[in-house]
Amino acid sequence: MMSLPVTLAHLRVFAAVAKHCSFSRAADELRVSQPYVSGQIAGLEARLALVLFNRTGRRAYLSEAGKLFLPYAAKVLTTLQEADRSLQDFRGLVTGHLVVAASSTPGAYLLPRLLGQFLEDYPGVHVTLQIKDTVHVERLLLSQEAELGVVASPPTSTELATEPLGLDELLLVVGPRHRWVNRSGVTFKDLEEERLLVRERTSGTRIRIDEELTRTRVQPRTMLELSTVEAIREALACGLGISFLSKHAVQQDIAARRLVVVMLAHRPLTRPISLLTSTGHKLSPAAAVFRNLILAEFTSADRT
Repeated sequence: MMSLPVTLAHLRVFAAVAKHCSFSRAADELRVSQPYVSGQIAGLEARLALVLFNRTGRRAYLSEAGKLFLPYAAKVLTTLQEADRSLQDFRGLVTGHLVVAASSTPGAYLLPRLLGQFLEDYPGVHVTLQIKDTVHVERLLLSQEAELGVVASPPTSTELATEPLGLDELLLVVGPRHRWVNRSGVTFKDLEEERLLVRERTSGTRIRIDEELTRTRVQPRTMLELSTVEAIREALACGLGISFLSKHAVQQDIAARRLVVVMLAHRPLTRPISLLTSTGHKLSPAAAVFRNLILAEFTSADRT
């Protein structure tokens, strides 16, 4: 039986250490000192008369008692967050911290303008836009580290709610001195003659390209993997190969004639853009407002 009450500070620190298996990383997340974290855990263990973590070097792993206690601590913290959001709804306030996760194309080329509109109307909201690959975006939503996600490939998790926003066209692009500059009617079979520049396997663009290569049973001569769209654009301009990129990512390069679009013989290569949220998670007022703004934008105008 507890001799003294457990505080919210105890629970927040406990949850952070459990998440990171590290006192120092928990301190970084909470923006407090490591001695403060150590003191809170020591105080909590004293109140419970139980050891909650097994320390191994710089790592701290949940003990059996800690594993038993974690879901209760998480439930208390989640309930308080929901209560705070409900009270904000009651007051009609849109404040707080909004975290949006997006894959590279939506994050770099579609969301910034919408975020600008949102912040003009709600300057009291602190917004973080995390641009990650599609797989990482899903993880951030499932761990509730982000409330909204926008990706350019279908989600893999059944725990995420999906709202379609439209289609993104992937253009076949080359540098201005490539031999395909004046060519049209290129087929996927022709890719076997070329070096194909691609993103990492977990990116939405790469997933869609791999699907089409598998469907057509085509293997490019070589593949060069680059981790960012910007790196691929520069490599194309230098004549290192060919690539499929979102039309949103290459509009300026095409206008400046740094890159050239090569017309395909078959139907356009497209992929869905989707808005993702975690099922069963009540959105904060800020997230709800921004979600509605995104849906209104994509409903009223063809972004593809």
